Amino acid sequence: MSAELKSIGFSLPGVLAEQNLARRFAEAHAGAGGFRLSESLNIMRLDKLNEIDKAPGFCRPLQESDLFYVPYWEYSFADECQLVTLSIPERIAQVRARVDKTLHLIWEDGHPVSQALNARNTENGGGISSVYTPPHYRGKGYASSVVAELSRLLLERGNKFCFLFADAANPTSCGIYRKLGYYDLCIFDLIKFE
Repeated sequence: MSAELKSIGFSLPGVLAEQNLARRFAEAHAGAGGFRLSESLNIMRLDKLNEIDKAPGFCRPLQESDLFYVPYWEYSFADECQLVTLSIPERIAQVRARVDKTLHLIWEDGHPVSQALNARNTENGGGISSVYTPPHYRGKGYASSVVAELSRLLLERGNKFCFLFADAANPTSCGIYRKLGYYDLCIFDLIKFE
């Protein structure tokens, strides 16, 4: 496949795949150009949600009034994860399109403190994405609580399982998900070509 892409002049910025496959493809495709590992993602699955002690507060759906801070949270999330960072106006438009249309939950404890949203669903599974808690609210169980609530809703809506991508180098986030009942499936590597 790599040879076919090169023959038509198609340039790839990188590859995201199971780590052994990603490495083999990168070695075949990059040649003398080289490549580098950008990040490793732990693919995790949940079949049954464990009971946890919830953080103070409650969970609610995304609202129009959340446009004052959620786009900034998502900008920070993308920056921390070294993802493509959209401009704030682009983020506002993206978040506005989710209001009343996407399962996007906010955890509140006197004010909004954490979020998680449903994305990348499969035929049988509900995907969880964009889990974010601003730095000064971390370590209080807010992310665990909002992910638990979103996982519960996805399973109640008929999904056979839930899944998410977690930074394999971040033992805190992986540990949070394991306490909820998520388990490791495999590691995906994001490799960028030089």
